[in-house]
Amino acid sequence: MTEHVKFATDSTGAKALIATAVAFVIGAAIIFSIWGIANAAAEHVATVEAAEVLAALSPGDPQTHYALGVRHDETFEPGSLDAAQVSFERAVARSPNSYLLWLQLGRAFEQNGEDEKAEQALARALELAPNYASVKWAYGNLLVRRGRLNEGFVPIREAVAADPSLAAPAAAVAWNLFNGDIVAIREAVGDSPGLNAALAVMLVGAERFDDAAAAWNVIPADIANTELAEQRKKMFDALVAAHRYRSAAVFAPNDIPIGRLTNGNFESAVKADGAPTFEWQIARGDSPVIALSDDRPHSGRYSLIAAFGKLNTSFREISQLVAVQPGRSYTVAFHYKSDVDALRAELKWAVMDPRENARLGDSGPLRAAGEWTARSFDLTVPSDAEGVRMTFVRENCSGASCAISGNIWFDDLTITAK
Repeated sequence: MTEHVKFATDSTGAKALIATAVAFVIGAAIIFSIWGIANAAAEHVATVEAAEVLAALSPGDPQTHYALGVRHDETFEPGSLDAAQVSFERAVARSPNSYLLWLQLGRAFEQNGEDEKAEQALARALELAPNYASVKWAYGNLLVRRGRLNEGFVPIREAVAADPSLAAPAAAVAWNLFNGDIVAIREAVGDSPGLNAALAVMLVGAERFDDAAAAWNVIPADIANTELAEQRKKMFDALVAAHRYRSAAVFAPNDIPIGRLTNGNFESAVKADGAPTFEWQIARGDSPVIALSDDRPHSGRYSLIAAFGKLNTSFREISQLVAVQPGRSYTVAFHYKSDVDALRAELKWAVMDPRENARLGDSGPLRAAGEWTARSFDLTVPSDAEGVRMTFVRENCSGASCAISGNIWFDDLTITAK
């Protein structure tokens, strides 16, 4: 038989006790609700004022103090760094085992010039998260900035090994400290594909082109072509900008021949916009119309037509950058036919030195020719040049005298070393 115990609730004391308990439960629920709302809102708070409200509503929550510290850190107002540091200290006090909070506090200490405290905070973050690349990176950089290079590059090397994306910033740090000494940089940061890619980019920027090629060439081809595609493009763009065209050809996304035109027979599409660097480039504009033509090409399926229409004074160039051997002599040859009627304008193929746009040779004026006609001319590349630009140009006219009617076709353009 179960015995039931019944509490008397009709006395004044019992009623007061029950009311107190209910009030406590309701109050706790309200407090926890406020804490939960403040905690959730802290992740999205956008202003210092809003973050201050959340921190006041939930003073025991590390997240609200962290959010307030971040907002202070972003304002750049007078006293904001001190306010951010205070907020991060409060966050750490409420969650002393969070490496993220110690990491942020360490950065705040350093921004305020308190390097000793910064080192202690980052050391604590490293103690809590010994395998995290971001923590090793921050700790190592602080030691390096404090002049303790040997000690600081140990965690930096470990960070780069764990996160290859840190190789480029690590290389930049070491480059400045060791004045571009490649041996010292590799010793400090570690010899990795990511480091060598970053070194190659910086060496190009320093115009140490042979060293750049040597750094890139030690990277395994499969990594260079896949994981380091972005750095490869940087190398390509930097070498083109430096007019090191033969070196740039190695880093091009497609095969670039040395001393030969690409698509000189026009059997592949010619893009009017956004063509790769070592392919045909067509200047912006609507006229003349430039396109492939299948109307009786000299060979193959297509030739290239420039259709001027009637008395057209507009013109846009066709050009291609060609990587060549310095100091070498070349012959440019092509076939053309034309029913062009020009007042004074002369149409030519010219080869330019792209560094200063100096002319190295040209075809002379292309007169009307009803059948395919062969033309050629010779040129010599300067001894310090790695590329030339083959360009279809209009010359010897201005204003209305530049009017051209009719069409001109080209096929089988070649440039051949002598």
